[in-house]
Amino acid sequence: MPQINLAFSGVCAPTFDEATRRFRQSSYFSNTFILPNIVGTPEYFRDTLYAYQQSFGVDEFIFLDLSDEHEARMQSLGALSEAFCLQEEMKE
Repeated sequence: MPQINLAFSGVCAPTFDEATRRFRQSSYFSNTFILPNIVGTPEYFRDTLYAYQQSFGVDEFIFLDLSDEHEARMQSLGALSEAFCLQEEMKE
């Protein structure tokens, strides 16, 4: 059972420019309540979350993708699952 959960939001894309573009075009861009914590590439997400895990002992991450388009969200989640090597775990 997880002891420390960290919820975060953002946009993950193949490049920083694409992630920034997706966020600026999303309905969340003008939202003052839900702000992005991470906007960047899958590798940037991985490195940042591993640093949080090491620094704060986070056991579980909960992610809200701020992309408006369904296809963009699915690409983001697929890229993150590859970056964290989750696809192999899901097959087992």
